This record gives sequence, C-alpha cells and structure tokens, in this order.
Amino acid sequence: ARGVLVMSPQRGARVADVSIEEARQLYELRIQLEPQALRNSLEHSDLSYVKGVEEAYKAFVALRKRPRSNRPTAFELYGLHRGFHDATMARCTSGWLLHLVGVLMDQTMRYVRYSFERTAPRLDEHAHLVERIVAGDVDGAVASHETHLAESAAHMEAAFAPARAQAQ
Repeated sequence: ARGVLVMSPQRGARVADVSIEEARQLYELRIQLEPQALRNSLEHSDLSYVKGVEEAYKAFVALRKRPRSNRPTAFELYGLHRGFHDATMARCTSGWLLHLVGVLMDQTMRYVRYSFERTAPRLDEHAHLVERIVAGDVDGAVASHETHLAESAAHMEAAFAPARAQAQ
C-alpha cells in the first residue's frame, strides 16, 4: 500500500525500483514536512516525551555499537532509526502529517541499502538533535533535524555516485 513493493501478476513481488531523481524528491518532501511534525511534537512535549526520545536514542546507539561479530542487520538498524525519529515526532497532533511523513520514510528505506556502510559517523547528528530536545530548544531541534535530513540526502547521493559513473 505504501509503494515499497511492486506486485506483478504471476511473478510475485519485488522491491520497487530506485532512482536518484526519486530520492531527491523524497528528501525534498521530508525536509519540508518532518520539521513541521517535529515542531508540533515539541510544542506538545513533556517529561515523558523527552524520556521516550532519550530511550529510543539509547536503543539505536546500542545497536550501532554492537561488535562486528554480532553486526546488526539493515532491517534492525532501520527499525531502531525509524523508532528514534518516530519518538521525536510522537506528540505531533496532525495524524495526516504523521501519515505522510511515514510514507516518505518508508520510501526512503529503499535507498538506505546504498549508504548502509557509511552511517556510523552520523550518530553525532542524532546526538545533537537529542541534546536540543532535552534542552527544550524547539528552534535548535528543528534546525538540527533539517541539517540531519540534508546530510542524509547528500550522503545517499554520494553513495549513488559510483553507480551513476558506471552507467555513463
């Protein structure tokens, strides 16, 4: 229903195709919508919200720091990464906004595999967002999230560069 899989009669299901152009469009929309959802969520935050964000962040970091012998799968990483971002927007009062953001996040997941190996240094972006949320700095948290999304888009585009160079 969210377009992640394509169903073909008598052929089954497959993951939908990817393109750099679509990825750019997805990130452009995420950069427009997610900061709105985060701002709305922060405007309705309380101590339990902040604790939920901190717990989601700790779970995500713990997974990222697992030893190589027990390396997390992309599915595990995406799940906790998504859980962290869902926690930051948990108090958003617009169901439609959250639905649209969720669809965009799901679509973006198709691109995660292209930049999966390059994600470790980016934990700082999440830490900065958590710091701003804990401090109650709404504008700072929104700015941190916008930066995170822009960096994610650039990171994904850089991961696509070798494949595009080969195709030309």
